[in-house]
Amino acid sequence: MSAEREPIVQLRFGGGRYGDCALDEAALREVLRFQKIAALTAEALWRRRNPDRRRLPRGFREGTALRLCALEQGSAVAAFDAPGAFASWDSAQPELAAIPVEAAGVIHGVFGAIARGEPPPEESPGSLLADYARLGGLLANGETLEI
Repeated sequence: MSAEREPIVQLRFGGGRYGDCALDEAALREVLRFQKIAALTAEALWRRRNPDRRRLPRGFREGTALRLCALEQGSAVAAFDAPGAFASWDSAQPELAAIPVEAAGVIHGVFGAIARGEPPPEESPGSLLADYARLGGLLANGETLEI
């Protein structure tokens, strides 16, 4: 059983449908889209650091996947942690245990750069920029999604 972890990233849905602190089907689809983007970003980070390896480490996807760990007030906030499915990663392979946090940081950096009108950070996987651009596509006018 893995130890309890603090949330590493939050999606904050605001305005319109989300003013009463509830998530609807569109928000849940955005949550799923975010989890997919985070998984692909984590894999891209690992592959960039390990160009000579064809296969991901055993259990990589399960161990680095973000999971929805809490829903909080403040419009509607979905908080995510990384389950650390393999406790040995924390001590034996700390670089793997850190990847979900790094992936969340890269995603946050991409959206921060977009908001400032700047190009995405160099560490962002260019192949995923179209996926990043689709996040929030199900929101109506006046609704927001903050990472």
